[in-house]
Amino acid sequence: MSPMATSGKSANGANGANGAHAPGAGPEAEDADGEELTFEPFDRGEAPCPDAPAHVLELVASCQRMVSAAVGVPLDGTSDTLPLLDHYVGGARAELEAKPELQAVIERSVGAYFGEIVRQLYGGFWRAEGDPESWRVCLSSVYLAFNPLGVAREALANDHAEGWHAHAKVEEAYEPFVKARLDAFGDIDADEFFLPSSRWDALEVVVSVVKERMIHDEEAHGFFELADYDDEEA
Repeated sequence: MSPMATSGKSANGANGANGAHAPGAGPEAEDADGEELTFEPFDRGEAPCPDAPAHVLELVASCQRMVSAAVGVPLDGTSDTLPLLDHYVGGARAELEAKPELQAVIERSVGAYFGEIVRQLYGGFWRAEGDPESWRVCLSSVYLAFNPLGVAREALANDHAEGWHAHAKVEEAYEPFVKARLDAFGDIDADEFFLPSSRWDALEVVVSVVKERMIHDEEAHGFFELADYDDEEA
């Protein structure tokens, strides 16, 4: 099973997308149609990526401060330093056993950081109002939404968090292709399954496959807007 197992929906409001990347994906894989998939470096081009809400940026900064204090090396806002976040999460698991009152601030800070680096790479929008279970990052380069706070919650618990929507939601038509590609990677070690870097690797594959299918289906002709996610179910 993949760290970013998907659930689907139909997204008829699509305006399109741009690019694709799965670093270290190895030889080209075959999708559910038996067609060869090739992956290219992702370039979001002009995919919309407006400024994140101020309260999200405060949480991102909080994560950077906490990780720097804990491991002595700052996060740089890219996936390159996600192993540092993995290390911090491992320590935070033990800390939360002794201080469960810190759960909300650590969870939201880690989730905001992870969500923002995903959004900066692929373009997209935050929905960050209301209960944390309802927060979403909605990408603009492909149709994909997920709750990064759910990703953080599962990372800290090292377990699935029902109702937190850490999985990637894509169009139903693309689910078989995504599953086929993720299954090709085999099982992930239980100690690493929920870590942020594992989620990142899986998310890259999901975005890449969806983009490839959009090109195949001649739907890659623009970008998604936040309004395309208006009927996104919680």
